[in-house]
Amino acid sequence: MADYHPNQHEDIRRKYLVWGPYQPHDDFQYLYRLIGNKKWQFNPSNWLEYSEKDDKAYRLCCYLFRDSIKDNHYGYDAFVIEGFYSWNKTKRLVTHVGDRNSFHNKALKSLLCATRWVTSF
Repeated sequence: MADYHPNQHEDIRRKYLVWGPYQPHDDFQYLYRLIGNKKWQFNPSNWLEYSEKDDKAYRLCCYLFRDSIKDNHYGYDAFVIEGFYSWNKTKRLVTHVGDRNSFHNKALKSLLCATRWVTSF
């Protein structure tokens, strides 16, 4: 969002909310990563976007509201900037979500408020 002019942020958020998180079509074959002796791949879930180009995942709500939340951004780089690709480290997703006052949950709350606003038309 920081790449866009501040006057465009709300319009851009609305468009993303209408589209929802990007995940490839049903017949897409996710790439496997060999981690240790096991093959791992992205597992689609709610509000995780998947980049086919980078084979990485991003949290849509954290991306959309990252600039409006002042907080300790645990996992910020991984889920917003660089992308998450350590498919074997699922606990990092849980840690990123954190407690009710975490960056992620504040972003999710902003998302839910924005979603109610978008669907009220």
